[in-house]
Amino acid sequence: MFNFKFNITIIILVTTVLNAQAQWIENILLSGQNALGGEHRVEAVDIDSDGDNDILISRTNISYFENLGNGEFGDKQLISDSSGISWGTHLRTDDFDNDGDLDILCIHSDKKNLGWLVNDGNQNFTIQNIGTFTNDLHSIGFADLDGDGDLDITSGGRAPAGVSPEDAKWFENQGDGT
Repeated sequence: MFNFKFNITIIILVTTVLNAQAQWIENILLSGQNALGGEHRVEAVDIDSDGDNDILISRTNISYFENLGNGEFGDKQLISDSSGISWGTHLRTDDFDNDGDLDILCIHSDKKNLGWLVNDGNQNFTIQNIGTFTNDLHSIGFADLDGDGDLDITSGGRAPAGVSPEDAKWFENQGDGT
């Protein structure tokens, strides 16, 4: 159910947009041979905890562009753990281990493994495997499902016709991201 304040905000926004004819300016981060093509997810998040939103992208790996300010972004930075394994077909970000920096919940490029990249606060990441699936893992999310103040993880999969689909699952966070 929508609250009254939310409804008024929407009406004002629509009226303002209709009267002002909002305009958008396209800015390209990657093009030509540098373009990744087929990104599964693009998010604006403050991955380096410096107070501005960087651009986080995923495909078969996860990378980010540091926000340098004034609409300028640095070169693409690959996020990987020391194993070099390719994590990143889908992603979600939050502080899963409650240490003050953003971690990355992600699906392995084989779509069979769910993991999270633990950020040490200096954009050095270590992968922690959460679960393995028989069929393709398709969706991930998070919320405090058990009311204990930390973020638990939800997941769901899909399977080809004639194959039993993967169960929808949730994984309880023990308070430290495990």
